[in-house]
Amino acid sequence: MTVLEAREQAGGMLRYGVPSFRLPKEVLEAEIAALQDLGAKIECGRRLGSDFTLASLKEEGFDAVALAIGAQAGAKLNVPGEEAEGVVSAVEFLASAGKDPKALGGRRVAVIGGGFTAVDAARTAVRLGAEEVFLCYRRTRDEMPAVPDEVYEAEEEGVRVIYLVAPLEVNVKDGKAAGVRMRVHTLGEPDESGRRRPEGVAEADFTLSCDLVVNAIGQRVEQVEGVALSEAGALACDPGTGATEVEGVFAAGDAAHGPQTVIAAVASGRRAAVSIER
Repeated sequence: MTVLEAREQAGGMLRYGVPSFRLPKEVLEAEIAALQDLGAKIECGRRLGSDFTLASLKEEGFDAVALAIGAQAGAKLNVPGEEAEGVVSAVEFLASAGKDPKALGGRRVAVIGGGFTAVDAARTAVRLGAEEVFLCYRRTRDEMPAVPDEVYEAEEEGVRVIYLVAPLEVNVKDGKAAGVRMRVHTLGEPDESGRRRPEGVAEADFTLSCDLVVNAIGQRVEQVEGVALSEAGALACDPGTGATEVEGVFAAGDAAHGPQTVIAAVASGRRAAVSIER
C-alpha cells in the first residue's frame, strides 16, 4: 500500500489544518510511524493532477485508488475586496502557521465564521502574537457550530467574539486589507439547518479595523478529473463503501462527505479500506 502525499510531510489536514494545541505533533508522528511499521509506503511531494493521474496509477499497476484529498479549498466570502493582500482562507492560515510558528501577517485579525476551524484560527492568531483577535459570527452563541467549551477557551485566551454580524466588504488601502465593513443582523425564522436565519438590519453597518482577514466560513472539495461531485460538493460516492462511479476508485474522509470531524474522516477511511479489500 502506497500513500501519495502532495505536501512535503505526511499527515494532511491533521498536520496542516489542526493546530498542535488540539493535536500534538508527536501524537501525529507516532500514528504515521505505526502505519509505516504496518508496511505503508509514503511518498511525499507527489500531487494528483500534476505528478500523476488516476489513469497513470492504473498503468503503474495499482488495483485500487482511495481518494482522501480532504476539503482543503476555502469557500469564498463573495464580497468586494476579498482578493486583496491580507485576506486568506482559514485552511491557508493554519497551514502557514504550522510551517512557521512565528509568522503572522497582521496585528489586528478578524476571523469570519463560527465553526471549529474559525475558533482554531482565532486561537492560533493569539498564539502567533496578534495584538487583537476578533471572531465574527452571523448568529449567536446558541447557533454556533463550535461547542461552547471551545468558545469559552478562546475568550479566556483573549479572543473577542462579535455575534450577529456578517461582512459586506473588505476595505482595501494600497492593495492591502485595512478593515471589514460589517452589517448587524437579527435572527428570523429557522432555515433548512434548523437554526434561525440571520437577517441583515438595513443601514446598521460599521467598520472593523484590521489588517488580516481570515475567511473561515467553510471548506470545499476540489474537483478530481473523471470523478463527479455530489450535490453537497463532495466526491460522489456510495456513503457505505466509498465507491465512486469510476471502477476501482474510492473516496474517503472529507473528500467523501465534506468537512466533518477527524473521527468521522478516519471512520470513512476505514469503511473505504474494508470495501477495497473485499
